[in-house]
Amino acid sequence: MLFLSLHVVAFTPCLSTSCHTEGFQYARHIDLTNILPRSDFLQSYVPALDGASHEIRHRHVSPSATIKSNDDATLPFSGMDKMFDMRGQMTSSFFHIVNHVYIVSDPEHCDVTTMLMDWTSTTTFKCGDDKPIVVPEFTVMKLGKAEQEKGMFGLWVKSLENSMYVGLVRPVRDEILAKATPKVEWSA
Repeated sequence: MLFLSLHVVAFTPCLSTSCHTEGFQYARHIDLTNILPRSDFLQSYVPALDGASHEIRHRHVSPSATIKSNDDATLPFSGMDKMFDMRGQMTSSFFHIVNHVYIVSDPEHCDVTTMLMDWTSTTTFKCGDDKPIVVPEFTVMKLGKAEQEKGMFGLWVKSLENSMYVGLVRPVRDEILAKATPKVEWSA
């Protein structure tokens, strides 16, 4: 089931000296056909991220994409499959609701778009009391043009930086990460 509330406010740096909006021009000044593929991408990406299929999720993400959550180290997104498997095993329900999205385009770097996303994740753990845990999140997603016949809607994620309050889910999150992270064995 998809829970998605998408409100897009797009802005690009204002190059005109007559601009009175402190350096930004707003959506009414922008060709909205440029925004629609990003909106379509996001509506496809959210259920792919929340779902169980690695294949569908990887269609949305560049092979060299990275992910960073809170103060954790930056990791290759391609190495997250085990974490997604563990999430599937430990939860009875997991989904995101997108509250607001801001699309930032830089005319000088038209091959990359930054999406600022205010969203929440809702998790119900199998081992818990069946009470959903709602976690506010904020994500900076860098989108780029996908290679020919790859990606979704001609786009894919190049990098993700996610900030979230994990206090309510930290014990289970830490268990998932401990099981999903490869162990380094030292030899003498």
